Amino acid sequence: MQYASFEDGFRDIYPRLVRTLMVACGDRELSCDIAQEALAKGYANWKKVNELEIPAAWVKKVAVNQLKDEFRKQAKRKTHASDTLELSTIETIEKSLPTPMAVDFSRALLELPPQQRIAAALSFVDDMSESEIAHTMGISKGSVKTHLHHARNALGASLNVIEI
Repeated sequence: MQYASFEDGFRDIYPRLVRTLMVACGDRELSCDIAQEALAKGYANWKKVNELEIPAAWVKKVAVNQLKDEFRKQAKRKTHASDTLELSTIETIEKSLPTPMAVDFSRALLELPPQQRIAAALSFVDDMSESEIAHTMGISKGSVKTHLHHARNALGASLNVIEI
């Protein structure tokens, strides 16, 4: 989908991207910063980006790479997103999830390793296919299946979900 202008693209891409990143990292400010940086890179190359079949996919891939870089930086500093998560962040995520289990789900999601968390966010929030997730994360489809499988198992165990 090509956009008439960068502004139209920004209005379409930004809110969805922030939502996905927020679920993946649990930090609204970081999500907004990463989304803005990815869109700024898109703006710098907008003519080429807008000629792509799905410009939003390019921006999302840039944002996911930035988020992965951020996770690596945090690991080097021996900190984790869940260690620095404040209750207000959980409440923000809770408001965006329409289930009574929202807080438990948010906490369980933030306990996942970064790759599983990103794959789960792209799958659950953006409803992306395994192929799309693989392309966005820069990993194989098999790795995506593995990350999603482990994420579902961990979330199910954390939430005491019984499969029927």
